[in-house]
Amino acid sequence: MVECNLAKVEVEGSNPFTRSIDPRASSETLAFVDQETLVDEDVDPFDSNDVLWAMTTRFQADADVVTFPGVRCHPLDPSQSPGMSPSIRSAGITCKAIFDCTVPFDLKAKFQRARFMDVDYQRFFQ
Repeated sequence: MVECNLAKVEVEGSNPFTRSIDPRASSETLAFVDQETLVDEDVDPFDSNDVLWAMTTRFQADADVVTFPGVRCHPLDPSQSPGMSPSIRSAGITCKAIFDCTVPFDLKAKFQRARFMDVDYQRFFQ
């Protein structure tokens, strides 16, 4: 799903080899997107609340963000001008970011989502 230069990508795999993420491949596939969020298969990439939950519970900024400075992205992005940042050398250049909100493979068993009890909400409408 792409929303205004933001992509949410679901990553599947049951072993560390199929789950290994190559940010360059993702970056080349979604060339016009300057922010990508990677989530596991238990997260609905079309539900912004679910994606934010994954970012809140699975993302560590010191280890899970990959940046690609000095690349071209969406040509209509107004923030891609030298006046926005000293790191932008010319118009149309930006810094792409990939946020890895997936669970490390060896810790997957510790990241089970909480199950909520079923609630009989009809009793509140009588």
